[in-house]
Amino acid sequence: MSTFVKIATLSDIPQNGMRAFEHAGRRIAVFNAAGNYYATDDTCSHDDASLTEGWYEPEDETIECPMHGSRFNIKTGQALSL
Repeated sequence: MSTFVKIATLSDIPQNGMRAFEHAGRRIAVFNAAGNYYATDDTCSHDDASLTEGWYEPEDETIECPMHGSRFNIKTGQALSL
């Protein structure tokens, strides 16, 4: 069973912005896409890079890794490119 953990308030993440938080030794990226909030792991699945240091496109609901350009869907976490 999942447990809800509050890591931020809505005002902590700007409109169409993102921010990383740490909880239980993990970095979590929280995205605000036009008032819809999504959370993913902040670490790229291909390398040890912080996704919140990358390029966020709220209209496309994507985040791009700053190290090698891999793109991810913020709603599903699915990799969209290598």
